[in-house]
Amino acid sequence: MAAVHGLHAHQDDLFRTNYIEILEGGLDREERRIYNDLLEHDDAFAERFLAQLPYARRGIMHRLLQGILRENLLGLGQQVQDHGHYLSEWHTRTETMLHQIRARGENFLYAKIVPLSESTTWIAPVKNLSSFDRFEPDGDVWIGEQTGPVTNTRRLRHPIELLISIQDKLTAQQAEAPNFTRFCEEIQNSVANFALALAGYTARQTATREDARRHGLDTTLDYVRHLQQESATFSPLVFFEQLVVEGHPLHPGAKIKMGMTTADTLRYSPEHGARPQVRLVAVRNDHVGRSAQGNLTTNHLLYQDYPDLQAQVQAGLHAKNQREEDYQLVTLHPWQYEHTVMAGTYDAELAADIIVPIEGVALDTGALMSFRSLAPSGKQRHHIKTCVNIQMTGAIRTISPNSAQNGPRIATLITEILERENRFGNTLYVMQEKVGVHFKSNDPTESEADRFFRAKNLATIIRENPEWYADEDELALVGSSLIAASPLSGRPIALELIDEYAREHGIEEEALAVSEWFKAYVSTLLPGFLTLMSRYGISLEGHLQNSVPVFKNGRLTKMIVRDFGGVRIHRDRIRRQGLSLEEYPGSATIIDDDQDLRNKTFYPLFQNHLGELIFTLANHTSCKERVLWDHCLALSYGIYKKLAADEVIRDQAMTDRTELFAPSIELKSMTTMRLLGTVTDYTFSRVTNPLDPKGRIEAVEHDNEQESVFIKYACCKKFSLPDKGRCTGCPGLCQHERQERLYARLGVEAPEGLPQGEERCLPDTECTVYVGGSHQNCRVSEQKGL
Repeated sequence: MAAVHGLHAHQDDLFRTNYIEILEGGLDREERRIYNDLLEHDDAFAERFLAQLPYARRGIMHRLLQGILRENLLGLGQQVQDHGHYLSEWHTRTETMLHQIRARGENFLYAKIVPLSESTTWIAPVKNLSSFDRFEPDGDVWIGEQTGPVTNTRRLRHPIELLISIQDKLTAQQAEAPNFTRFCEEIQNSVANFALALAGYTARQTATREDARRHGLDTTLDYVRHLQQESATFSPLVFFEQLVVEGHPLHPGAKIKMGMTTADTLRYSPEHGARPQVRLVAVRNDHVGRSAQGNLTTNHLLYQDYPDLQAQVQAGLHAKNQREEDYQLVTLHPWQYEHTVMAGTYDAELAADIIVPIEGVALDTGALMSFRSLAPSGKQRHHIKTCVNIQMTGAIRTISPNSAQNGPRIATLITEILERENRFGNTLYVMQEKVGVHFKSNDPTESEADRFFRAKNLATIIRENPEWYADEDELALVGSSLIAASPLSGRPIALELIDEYAREHGIEEEALAVSEWFKAYVSTLLPGFLTLMSRYGISLEGHLQNSVPVFKNGRLTKMIVRDFGGVRIHRDRIRRQGLSLEEYPGSATIIDDDQDLRNKTFYPLFQNHLGELIFTLANHTSCKERVLWDHCLALSYGIYKKLAADEVIRDQAMTDRTELFAPSIELKSMTTMRLLGTVTDYTFSRVTNPLDPKGRIEAVEHDNEQESVFIKYACCKKFSLPDKGRCTGCPGLCQHERQERLYARLGVEAPEGLPQGEERCLPDTECTVYVGGSHQNCRVSEQKGL
């Protein structure tokens, strides 16, 4: 039997036994729980679950390893050695481990070598390296252990083995991992639910393919348009939200659903195509905290969306001898209704008719990515954000009084700003949170902790439907679906959009199509976000899940942002613009810290949103990351050039630009946060910044002033030049043409003597490359990937 490495004597026997079973090839307790539940109802589903477990374990292990190394947990990130064919000399023990891995049929050129101790090493084969110090693991992660002269290398079967390997070091420093045991449980839950999601998705994917085949449809985009034509109530947004099966691409707890049964997970989760039936309770006005735009109430909006509802509410309250006008409606997720509201938490209020369930009423909805946010059937109805007392990723998904109260106020403020800015050419919209309500206890003997718990567990927010902003010839989808696999082709959805864009614009070369599509994407995305932060001091969390891009003919036309729970507003910056916000007492929305403000924009927008999109595009096409990041760099530079012209904000804008273009940038440390057991107290580590302009700018004299402009775009395919110069085609304009176009766009006279060369850098042709004033010839067929 393999040794149980690093287990503490004080750990419970159940955990020890469970770990041994994993090493012996068995199921852990979470996997066994779900498998046994499935066996009771559907043998085929249970077998699909087992078939998906290796992929699920590997997927969560890759996320966990990324977190440990990129966040430099225990200093391991600094100890990593990169092994590749370009390195010739290695420690004998490491070479032995690599030989043992290859002897088992593993073929790889690169690997991350992580020495844990004198006798123990992790070895992770990698496909490639990426921006923000990210790497793409290739297959299994291995551990090598040396006992005397004997070296033994084996596969890690489960991601908790990574944690067990470093447990001694972590628990020796309690400040590093007070949440260690809980985090192990979270990882196990995440793995098991990931396999469950994949098992459910395979059946849904088969049904989708068969239906699309019957109608002669090859792409998911065409299939969705077909479904729209078939049904006026069909929601493309819900379809794409439920297409995202893998969850957060980097969070090791991406699929956590702590506290839910297998049946509840299947019934309510978006990756299983769930349609939760929302329940309603009426709460007496003197026990309701409310924030709204104007005089709106939940009653007004729900009666507007459901014309028959008012009569049903009146009948329910009349049966209790109560009047409708004395109550506010609260929409509840069915899980929350059953397991929290009706399970003893509000018994006194239920008995006194302070809270009255509206029996016989259930609103049909589609579950969105966040699980608790729901889209009612029919695209003309408001979306509903509910609370659920369940941990997903790193937080329990209730709605605090702060969020319920602040949402409509923040929406009103940002809308005023967007109107000032003409919505940045009608490209940026925020979903209005119309009303937020929560339970408010009037019991003077109740503790503050209990008062807060009951407030956040009986709350809702009614907000706009993002599909209202999409015209008939446009398609709204969640940002996360851009990197999700099409159920028809298996390719990322973004590539289907790029194909449409290329056909619309007559672009044949793949890399050029990707580059031009992405340039149009960031040209629409970045101006609003960066201007809101640097001029107004407002940071929107623009990560993929919060973003709803709208496309026409494959091109991004507008971006819709939802959810204000993570918004930050800088006190001094907003004041300089003559604006203010009255936040709910105790909220963290209004801040004075510039770095906190920047992190709330930079991490979600550049690392999560654009970073994941660029990573996906570069891994599935011939376009390289450097090309796409240079579009972000050039556009951001231009945005800050305009912002700096405003004397009121020049200093803060230039400071923001300096931080955005710094050699390193702060990374949200999600793994570290879970080991610490924190949710809102963010921790950050620093990673290499792909927006660092060093070596990619050139000074141009404009109006007798020296200013830097970006002209050294990386080529879609890197040339192996002696001085590391790069062609600037994409995949084809040579440097001289790129320069001429740039100078023309800036209105600057181009200097004489720009080098001449072929117009296109097509495969197997020579082109003249301009590098620092010299000419060098190279062949496209000899290029290597960036």
